[in-house]
Amino acid sequence: STPILDGEGNLISIEEAYRKRIKYVMGLDTDGKIKKQKISYFYKGYSDKNYLIKTKFGGELIVTSEHPFLALKEGRLEWIKAENLKEGFRIASPLKLEKKFVKKGKLKIPQNFIEEKNNYSYCSKYHKNSCKIRIPNLDEKFYYWLGLTFGDGNFRNAGIRFFNEDNKMREKFIKLSYELFGNKIEVKDIKPNNRCPYAEIRKATTIIKLLESNLDHKICGKKSDVIKVPKELFVMKIENMGSFIRGLYETDGASYKSYVEISSNSKELIAGLRYLFLNLGICSRIKKNRIVISGSFELNKFIKKIKPTIKIPLDLKKNNT
Repeated sequence: STPILDGEGNLISIEEAYRKRIKYVMGLDTDGKIKKQKISYFYKGYSDKNYLIKTKFGGELIVTSEHPFLALKEGRLEWIKAENLKEGFRIASPLKLEKKFVKKGKLKIPQNFIEEKNNYSYCSKYHKNSCKIRIPNLDEKFYYWLGLTFGDGNFRNAGIRFFNEDNKMREKFIKLSYELFGNKIEVKDIKPNNRCPYAEIRKATTIIKLLESNLDHKICGKKSDVIKVPKELFVMKIENMGSFIRGLYETDGASYKSYVEISSNSKELIAGLRYLFLNLGICSRIKKNRIVISGSFELNKFIKKIKPTIKIPLDLKKNNT
């Protein structure tokens, strides 16, 4: 389903927009800027044919034949219906989404959590020994931890494992976990023979249930089926966005001479990352299961706003020496 931005900047599907009968979306204004626009009407009817529009930047849209696109035709900007678009046409696409509103949020506490001296634990007849945790704030530190975990982590029924061969990265994950969830959790650094070492938060059902309750989807199972950009992140401050991307990049990212990329088999995650980059004013493109940033101008913005501590592109290393 094609994603859109509602009037508050939330990334939602067209189906969800129709179901909720939202009043506003972010759209192209007459001055050529993306602004909050009032919806004229919803249309739900039969269409003889749908069109899949693919762009050079990796974007994909499924639209009806009547859907208009602002396109460059013979040197002039024109609104052209989808059925009249031809391969090679240049269509308008935002370079940046200007944030004029920032929401502050906090993690909601599930009903089946038990509180004891500002610590919480999940309790059911099947889980009576889950760890006691402090509820973390939705800040840069939390989203960095979440990015790391989405990248190299694995959510199990009663544990969270962070697989990484770099001792410093595992130490960073352990330190962050204690800082976020308190010293009552148990985290072990495990180095099995002939296998990738990992840090594990044991008896972590409380943390998993807290995350699932706030992310509104399951996180245990095949990662490509479950992970995506947290929906509240699209309307939060850009520092939180950058921290989440930094965690993903330092785990599932790679740097080369003149470009960087983040890989994932989750199409929803890759699509969501492109919207985060638009909020940060960073031009990116999707290539199958990767999102790529290239060129010295964009790479410098990436380094400045994402602030990675590792995997710096070779070209930028040379320029800084």
